[in-house]
Amino acid sequence: MFLIHLQKPSFLDLHGIKDITIKAGKDFEVHIPYKAIPKAQAQWFIDDKDLVADDRINIKALDNVITLLNRKAERNDAGFYKLVLKNSEGSNQIQFRKNDGGSDIKHYIVERHEPGTDKWTKVGPPVSGTTYDVKGLDEGKNYEFRVSAENENGLSEPLIIDAAIKAKWPFKPPEAPGKPECIAHTSDSITLQWTKPENDGGNPVRGYMIEKKEKGTNRWIPVNREPIPGIEYTVPGLTNGKEYEFRVAATNKAGSGDYAQTDGSIQARPPDVAPHAVGFRAFGPKEIIVHAGEDLRIPVPFIGSPAPQVIFAKDGEEIKPDDNTQITIKDGIAELIIPKVKGGSSGLYSCTLKNHLGQDTVQMKVIVVDKPDTPEGPLEINDIKPDSCVLTWKPPKNDGGSPISSYIIEKFDTKKDEWQKVSSFCRVPFYEVTGLKEGSEYKFPVSAENLYGQSIPLECEKSIIAKNPYTAPQGPSNIEIGKQTENSVTLKWNKPKNDGGSKVIAYQVEIRKPDSDIWEMANDFPIKGNDFTIDNLQTGKSYEFRVKAKNAAGWGEYTKLDRPVTLKPDSVAPSSPGMLEVKKVGKNHIELAWTSPTDDGGAKITGYIIEKKPIGSDQWVKALPYMSVDNNATITDLPENGEVEFRVKAVNKAGESEPSSTTGPVKITEYPNGRVPTFVKKVTDTNASMNSEAIFTIEYDSNPASEVKWFRNGLELITGGRCRITTNADESKSISTFTETWDSDNNSRISCEIINLLGKDSCEANFHVKTPPKIPRERDEQRVSLGDTLKVEMPINGKDPFTFKLKKDDQSLIDDDRVRIQEYDDYIADRIPDIARNDAGKYSLNIANDSAPSVSPTGPLEISNISKDHATVSWKPPKDDGGSKITGYIVEKCDTSKGSDASTPVTQNCKDTTFTVPSLLDGHEYDFHVMAMNENGTSEPLRSSSSIIAQLPFKPPGSPGQPDVNKIANNSVKLNWDKPVSDDGGPVTVNLSPCQLNRYVVASLIEDHTYEFRIIAENEAGKGTPFDATKPTKIKDPDASIAPDFIKKLKDTHGNEGKTIRLEAEVIGTPIPDIECYVFLFKGTKEISQNASHLKSGKIRKPGKNPEKVRKSGIFLEKPEELAKLGTSESSEPTNTIQTTDSNTNNKRRLGKDDDELSRRKLKDLPKLDNYDRCFWDIWDKGRESQPATLQHENIHDYYDILEEIGRGAFGVVHRCIKKSTGKTYAVKFIPTSTSADKEIVRREMDIMTQLNHPKILHLHDAFEDDMEMAMITEFIAGGDLFDRIADPN
Repeated sequence: MFLIHLQKPSFLDLHGIKDITIKAGKDFEVHIPYKAIPKAQAQWFIDDKDLVADDRINIKALDNVITLLNRKAERNDAGFYKLVLKNSEGSNQIQFRKNDGGSDIKHYIVERHEPGTDKWTKVGPPVSGTTYDVKGLDEGKNYEFRVSAENENGLSEPLIIDAAIKAKWPFKPPEAPGKPECIAHTSDSITLQWTKPENDGGNPVRGYMIEKKEKGTNRWIPVNREPIPGIEYTVPGLTNGKEYEFRVAATNKAGSGDYAQTDGSIQARPPDVAPHAVGFRAFGPKEIIVHAGEDLRIPVPFIGSPAPQVIFAKDGEEIKPDDNTQITIKDGIAELIIPKVKGGSSGLYSCTLKNHLGQDTVQMKVIVVDKPDTPEGPLEINDIKPDSCVLTWKPPKNDGGSPISSYIIEKFDTKKDEWQKVSSFCRVPFYEVTGLKEGSEYKFPVSAENLYGQSIPLECEKSIIAKNPYTAPQGPSNIEIGKQTENSVTLKWNKPKNDGGSKVIAYQVEIRKPDSDIWEMANDFPIKGNDFTIDNLQTGKSYEFRVKAKNAAGWGEYTKLDRPVTLKPDSVAPSSPGMLEVKKVGKNHIELAWTSPTDDGGAKITGYIIEKKPIGSDQWVKALPYMSVDNNATITDLPENGEVEFRVKAVNKAGESEPSSTTGPVKITEYPNGRVPTFVKKVTDTNASMNSEAIFTIEYDSNPASEVKWFRNGLELITGGRCRITTNADESKSISTFTETWDSDNNSRISCEIINLLGKDSCEANFHVKTPPKIPRERDEQRVSLGDTLKVEMPINGKDPFTFKLKKDDQSLIDDDRVRIQEYDDYIADRIPDIARNDAGKYSLNIANDSAPSVSPTGPLEISNISKDHATVSWKPPKDDGGSKITGYIVEKCDTSKGSDASTPVTQNCKDTTFTVPSLLDGHEYDFHVMAMNENGTSEPLRSSSSIIAQLPFKPPGSPGQPDVNKIANNSVKLNWDKPVSDDGGPVTVNLSPCQLNRYVVASLIEDHTYEFRIIAENEAGKGTPFDATKPTKIKDPDASIAPDFIKKLKDTHGNEGKTIRLEAEVIGTPIPDIECYVFLFKGTKEISQNASHLKSGKIRKPGKNPEKVRKSGIFLEKPEELAKLGTSESSEPTNTIQTTDSNTNNKRRLGKDDDELSRRKLKDLPKLDNYDRCFWDIWDKGRESQPATLQHENIHDYYDILEEIGRGAFGVVHRCIKKSTGKTYAVKFIPTSTSADKEIVRREMDIMTQLNHPKILHLHDAFEDDMEMAMITEFIAGGDLFDRIADPN
């Protein structure tokens, strides 16, 4: 929208407008500028007459200028010209004179006079121009004016205005200017700006007057005394914060116009700036931490004018002030106050400051800190073991504003009803709890902890019992031979079908060598893969193998290879070469040829040996001194007219093959009229029914006579069995007859070869067997919806062409448009469309060809003599033999566990009506089928009426009597017992051989070991129940010698001079040893006597054959060079005779520490075992709880047999030992401990091992201590088990 201000015409610049003097014939042009709204209409006058435009005079009126053009002026163009402009607002005029008076105008005389008077008065001096400003007029009076031109010729006639003019201003005061607006402000000034008035009243605006008044008052106060020339002014001297109103008026010569006033009041304040928060980072929110329950205060200092709008928000949602939440703005600070915050008050807060110049937003991250929430459940318990389990959970959703520093885990033993802290320093949400007691029930709470406290605990839903979650694995599956050489076998197997719930980590292969009952480890280290090669085996020997798997629970069951493996050489001698052929015979030579062996034995054929044998000799000799590398050879130097046979052998690196068939006697001579063999009648294709006779015939011509050979599928036929070959050399005819045709004969190649010295020929034919049709399996019951099509495909075997008969409920169906029977290559398709209800029933399909079999044998099929691996079936011949003689019977067995169709033939040529079926599996259920055969085929089967189970007809025997120990030797005992009351039908065996007597000598026992014996009766059905065992029997030769030993040793003795002292010692031995005593004198530690005094004894026993033990105190036997010391400090006289008595009549022997040393010296040199794995036994087997060891101050030899040394180190010697009470093998370490410090070190080691009672750490079983050494008895580990412990990553 815009406004248009109307204006009457006015002339703008008239300085160039003056009287014009021009010569006649010249052009002149006048331009008069003007202003008028709307556009003015122009009218020219000359001497008050209209000036009409023509060819010489052209008048143009434009928007702001009027143009007059006069071409070739004429004298009559002289005169007074006047221009009148008019529009809707008024009119205006101007005039000038065009004179060609012939003299220049000097000046003009201007005069005035008042209407009503006749006096004209000059207004001033003459005027040279055409404009004059008349002054000195009285405002409001009317005046008339006239102007006269004057030149040299005088004054012209005056020009008088048309009407009187009133003396007044010719314009009005200006209109109001534009509305004043504040464009700037300070605390004590406001700068205003406005626009010029649209209408200046006809006179230019001289300036502007401004007035002000405070808001709320009515008094306007002038701001300026003089007009302000511009349209902008800064009003000074204002009071900060007060509001003022202003108005502005424009002024010209006519005075001030109307005022223009501001819209509303304007405040005196500092200059406007966009708001900006002070003290906040440019990147990232400011962090404010407040404790739960305290007041949250978020102050935001800011600068900005005018005061901004303040908006606080949390997580993007605006916070509205309410009774609880306050937002204050004071002294340049905006503040949010929330009393008593909770954890939910944490979040990202923002404060937005906004005014008309812009906005600023700052963020504050408020963290309300508190103890964390309960950890997120569920609390899962996994990997449960007898001594540990793994707990997992999720961190709390709310960490209380402070990172979780740790988790606190406790356990509660439900049996002991007590809590125990497990860990206070768990950093992650899972933990393995150890130190559990197997079989105990536990609960576990888990709490989260941060800097400000501990959460409420998360508890498991139900308790757990510390035990293994898995068992030992099953045996590996599908063990098979991967590769076999002449001295190695590679076994392959699959993982166990059931790993017991724990991953299989190793396998162990064991081998049983020929003629051995012991299984030995074949691998030195645990096997990680699924194959293993056993090397260093003997060719031709038979080996057995078994494999077991191991998981975290230990070793599982064995899986044994289903058959022994006999190693064979990598290669064997090749098969015989092909038929030896006589190519040519000469006067004293022969040319032979042959074909390569069909089997090279696994190695390259290196040559052939040709042998010859003259007629009348039994010895074959080499025909050539070298081997032939080709398949032909020429033999020379043969006797003319002699008869020689030839044969050939193939040779490879394994040796020579069997010789080929001989050439037969060949006469070494030339044949001038010889003929190469040719066929006159070749063999032809023959069809024969099953079990019928088949005949093949050939006729030939040759000279000399030919040898005839028949072959089936490349293998030579000879007379025997069902094959009869008849050759008539006189008639040159040969016949090959098969007296019985078998199913395997079908599509065989029957060939014949005729050979003489000059060559050979061959021919062949096909042997087809006409087999009766047979449906391999019966169809299951078919269900078809009404209206659908019944489609049945029946597989069929046999020789076509076939005939078909389809029956429904024993009624024949005609093959018509509805019932279709179609024959294909290997099946027959029956199709009946649009099935209706009356189509339901039993359908049977009869298929026949020209091989008509017999009917089924006559039942019932009786089964008798049932055992665990065989049964006898019997039947009666068929009532109808099908027109051909019954040639035999086929018997089949069907293991019902494999399905009703899993029939296996056990014989295909049974000539009798009874047959014992072998190779049944113990405990399996079987059906039996019998089919009759004639030359036309096989009948339908006769089936057993019910299944039988292959099992023995008797049970294991009862218990025998308790054995009596009759005789004990140093390594055997003789046992006697009573037979079982009943053997339940099966002969009883003992020690894997029939036992006819009730006694047995048990050999290979270990002396000084204690044994118990029991007898188990066993028959073919298995082992019976054992009777009670014998009492413990120690194997000891009653006549064995016992080395002499001291039961009671001599003690150091102090005696007074002249008094009697008594020294006593008790000695045992078998036979009873002789005893002698000696006395040596010492002073301090130095011997002072030169010869020992021999003490006589009243009771001296004769020494035995065994070497006597030497004691190091008191008395020495048979060692006079060694010292027996009395405890005196000074020398004394020799004592009287010391009598020793035998206080132990039972001659019992007890070993002491000196005997330990001697035994160790002897056993140190014992040979080491070749396989220590046999000594290993798992001390932790089946969850057995091992008891901690206790230190004993007794003789170790009373409890253990110390065997060979197996290791030696810087701190001691290790021996193998056997515990007498159990026969278990352990390892004993002897450590010299001569000082108390040494003993204390060993005691600390024993104490640590006792506390570390764990399956993965070597177990300390027992400990002994005496004066000079200590012994630590540990579990015995060797071979693969030792490697398992070392390699175990856990």
